[in-house]
Amino acid sequence: MLNQTNLKSYILELEDNGRSPNTIKTYKFYLSRFIKYIEDLDITSENCRDIINKYKSYLLRSRELAPSSVKTEVEVIKRFLIHEGYDCQKVETPKLPDKAPKYLNPEDVAKLLEAPAGIYETRDKAILSLLYYSGLRVSELIQLNKEDVNFKDASIQIKRGKGGIARAGFTHKTTIEKIGLMLAGRNDETPALFINRDGGRLSVRSVQRIVKKASVRAGLQDKKVSPHVLRHSIAVNLLTMDDPLDIKTIQQLLGHRSLNTTMIYTKINDNDLKHRVQGAYDRLNGI
Repeated sequence: MLNQTNLKSYILELEDNGRSPNTIKTYKFYLSRFIKYIEDLDITSENCRDIINKYKSYLLRSRELAPSSVKTEVEVIKRFLIHEGYDCQKVETPKLPDKAPKYLNPEDVAKLLEAPAGIYETRDKAILSLLYYSGLRVSELIQLNKEDVNFKDASIQIKRGKGGIARAGFTHKTTIEKIGLMLAGRNDETPALFINRDGGRLSVRSVQRIVKKASVRAGLQDKKVSPHVLRHSIAVNLLTMDDPLDIKTIQQLLGHRSLNTTMIYTKINDNDLKHRVQGAYDRLNGI
């Protein structure tokens, strides 16, 4: 029978494998909830599929979680059970609606990037610019150190991406200029690229607040802008500009393991598609 001892051992292994603190926290929350749910059940390889299916229904009904949240939680549980020797590979996760991601067009992005003001203006502008042009996850941004920025070729060394995988990232020269301006105004020896007023590394929540505050100043509060919306935005905007990047390049930029994950950015909404097609027709006819 699974218990907290199994969970502690699993979490220690994840930490040894370099998983991020945010990932560890999420795994502990999901798995603790699941272990409590099955504490009176004798889970086996034969019945784990039925138990997880009942647990999915419980999350959707009693916890009123969105299918996307349940999908993530079930995937975590499956990995844990397989690690513990249970044959749960065939457990299906909830299917999600096929919808395009939320994103900002280039005009709105421009407003957002110039919105920060006040004592942290240079830092916040550098954060927004890096989130957008590099397509970074917020968890990747807060782990960056000064030494991870190459000012000569505008590249970023992401040492611990999703799944603990390192990759090379890229950004715009204006982002590098903003980072340089920010660092020029600092007088500290901390290795962290972005810090708070106490000199400590910024948290995920802090970056989320910075993005939200900037979106309000830019008049974009109705668009519910978040760090991940900026990640979506650079992908869609690079794919839909006049001379677009190919999907494989976008995959590498975002650090997606599977091309299928990147393909969601091709699902732009009908209004954007209509605008682009009509514009192409006009150019074709010399209008």
